[in-house]
This record gives sequence, C-alpha cells and structure tokens, in this order.
Amino acid sequence: MIKLRSGARQAQHWRTSSTDSRNSGGPAFRRTDIFLEPFEDGICVCDNLTKTHRLLFNKYPCREHHVLVVTKHREQQGELLNFEDFKASLIVLRAFQSNAVVFYNSSPTAGASQSHKHLQVMPVASIPGKKVPINERAMETLSRNKASADEQGFVLPEYVNMRHHFSPIEPDLIAKPGTDEELKEVAKQLERIYMQTLKQVNNPEGRVAYNFAMTKDWMLIMVRRHPEYRGLHVNTLGFLGLLFADSEEKVKLIEETRPLEVLRALAMPMHD
Repeated sequence: MIKLRSGARQAQHWRTSSTDSRNSGGPAFRRTDIFLEPFEDGICVCDNLTKTHRLLFNKYPCREHHVLVVTKHREQQGELLNFEDFKASLIVLRAFQSNAVVFYNSSPTAGASQSHKHLQVMPVASIPGKKVPINERAMETLSRNKASADEQGFVLPEYVNMRHHFSPIEPDLIAKPGTDEELKEVAKQLERIYMQTLKQVNNPEGRVAYNFAMTKDWMLIMVRRHPEYRGLHVNTLGFLGLLFADSEEKVKLIEETRPLEVLRALAMPMHD
C-alpha cells in the first residue's frame, strides 16, 4: 500500500511487506552535532527529562509528534543502550500512554545520521492506520508462544532469513504507573531484556550494526549488513513495516522489488 506524506511517499507493509560500520570506511555520520546547545527555537521540549537526558522535537520528523531522547553530554551513537537510556525512554513512552514505539539506529549502516547518542519515539496514533504494521503478526506469534509455555522470544516467519529476534515484555510492565523507584526497576528489567536479545542475535556487544525497536509488548533487534538498497535508505522503521521514499522512482523501486525483498537485502542473513 502506497500513501502520500508531505510531498514524499510511504510504503506500508508487513507481508508484502556487513559487519560493524562504526569504525569502517562505510556510511558516515553528519559532522555537526545538532544535539548540543544552543538549540534552534522550539526544538527543546524538556531540558531535564532526567539528569542524563533531554527531550527534543525531531527537526525532520517522519510523522507528527516524532521526538528524540538525547543524552545531555556527548555519547557516541552505537554505544550500548543502558539503564539511563531506558529510564528516559520509559518516561516518554508513558507520556504517550504506552501507545508509542521507541527505536534506535545503532550506526550509519543501521540508518543513523547523527553521531550523538539518541533514541527516537513515535506515537502509534501518528502512523497510517494507527498501528505498527508488523505488530499484529508479532502479537499472534507471541500468543502462540505463551500457549506453548515458550516465552523465550521468537522470530517472524516473514523475516525468517534475516538475523533478528523478538523478546516479549511482561504485560503491563511499561504501562503501570508507579514511584521513581519503580521506574528505575522497570528500566533495569528492560535493559536486561535488551542485553538478552542482543545475545540471541549473536551480537552481545553491539559491535555489528543493528536496529532496535520497543513497544509495550515486545522488543525487536534486527542485525544489518547494508544501509540502503539502490539509493533507498532504511532505518528501524522499515523493519516495523514502514518504508519511506522521497521520489517517484523510489516508490516504483519498492513496488517492483517488493518490501520484504528490500529488507532481506539490507539485513544480515540469519546464519552468517
């Protein structure tokens, strides 16, 4: 399905739907750090989201209310996510009443353009159809796993040839309100799930480029080998079922190649 968005086009799908680049000669980050003060007027939403993070509007949003969770001090994009990252992201996720997706592009190969460490949060209500395209299939698989008493995680059949892993998140863990101590405990649990998921894709130190996504129900890590397919650049959103094209030529490329084939070309094969 192709939908028009702000002069560009978006391919939404789910059915039709190389190693570490951080120190390689591959795709490069932009040189200027736009995540350090001073900011342009209207960019900073909350300077004290936590002691370690601030909340910024995305200057080039994919959808409405697309925001960035940014470290106050310079940290390198590609460093492992930590307790503080999850704590700050959790505050934003709860502000969206848990109906949002958090994502992280670990390097230029995974779709990152800024070298300053940042996660992104996008409310589901701003996505066409008001849902994450792959969520239905993920939840179906998650339900089957629970029925068979297997809650160690899963892969999607559609993504079977791509090195990825979904890890379930305990129901209501993210959504339930609580004290600051409870917030810290949930952040620690999310960090543990994240580290376990990295191990499942044989990338325990995050040295190989990857995409990370989190909803209130699951985490996904997809390992990458290429940043783009014939000029079509893809970040985490592509593996959630959202491919963005900025020209009619790229729309045609998506339609002719089919979204899943584009994603297969960009993901690390399951057994490499």
